[in-house]
Amino acid sequence: MLRQNIRVALIAVLYLGCTHPGPDPERAASPFLLELDTRSGLLAVPPLVGRPTTSSATLQVVAGRQPINVEVRIEGLPEVQQQAALEAGESHDLVLAGMAPGTEYRYEIIAHGQTTESQESHTGRFVTRRPPGSSFRFAVLSDTHLPVPAPEWLDPLNGDLFLPELHDYLVSRLDIGSVTQQVMASIREQEVDFILCLGDMLHFFRGFNDPFPSSAIADYGYLDLRGHLGQAGAEAAFFAAVGNWDGESGWQPEALQHHARQARMAFLPNPMRTTADPEDDTYLPGGSLNEDYFAWRWGDALLMVLNVMSYTPTKHTMQPDDDGTADDWTLGPEQFAWLEATLANDARFKMIFIHHPVGGN
Repeated sequence: MLRQNIRVALIAVLYLGCTHPGPDPERAASPFLLELDTRSGLLAVPPLVGRPTTSSATLQVVAGRQPINVEVRIEGLPEVQQQAALEAGESHDLVLAGMAPGTEYRYEIIAHGQTTESQESHTGRFVTRRPPGSSFRFAVLSDTHLPVPAPEWLDPLNGDLFLPELHDYLVSRLDIGSVTQQVMASIREQEVDFILCLGDMLHFFRGFNDPFPSSAIADYGYLDLRGHLGQAGAEAAFFAAVGNWDGESGWQPEALQHHARQARMAFLPNPMRTTADPEDDTYLPGGSLNEDYFAWRWGDALLMVLNVMSYTPTKHTMQPDDDGTADDWTLGPEQFAWLEATLANDARFKMIFIHHPVGGN
């Protein structure tokens, strides 16, 4: 039975209303500082594990407010595995190759300031692809809805900072951020191989399902998400599906979808479109150039992440001018054909992860 081979930690974050008494007034008077004061380290956020294969894994790092040099060491291996120089605010993928399959590794990332003598260390773990017949553990997370602020709230010169809407945003941020951090701490305790987020990771605090108005706001949202993933994201590979609040809905203007897509791809390294690899078949051929649908093997399982949001052109916002129906939800012809081919795989267990059901198309 499935339960004998795969253990799933299923954790859903649901926002049920604000009961927090409100932020400290002095901090509420400076939302710009409230948003940025957690990003003063050499690394803006903890490292994130992504794209594990039979023999490799990717560690993504994001520099803080100054240029840095980073190096990666693996416990039990004598030499530095990877090193790089990053400009302030730059994200960089450190690919660790030559690893053994089905093996847990512990790593240390050491960051040095290029213009100062400062140094800091971050530790974590990752697991390479489990071979057939192996058991494994993974976590499923959904609908964190981390609030993303309106652009004017990040302006330190904005004098009208005590609007009710801003207060609601700050309270929601504190409540939802706290719950998210508790959930991620719980996931970390499970020492899972990977974490799967089913979408609605973010929530732009204007309108209903409105897209991010700029690349800066989208970048901010995903970097903030990275911060809330905390150490859990540094100790288990992270995979993400696209939800309706994540700014990539197919009925939105392409220029606005682009803001969210580029930010997601910059800070959440999902598997890239791939061709058949005779040396490592972790990821099945095909997938999206935008890294929004993909499939991989792990143990006896085949796992598929689909994207129904970006390929549905019909508007679904529950507004008066919205004539979308449930049957309109679609994968689009290319993703549908890829799914059909992928399901022909002979894996013992096949799992599909998607934010919304598809309307049959």
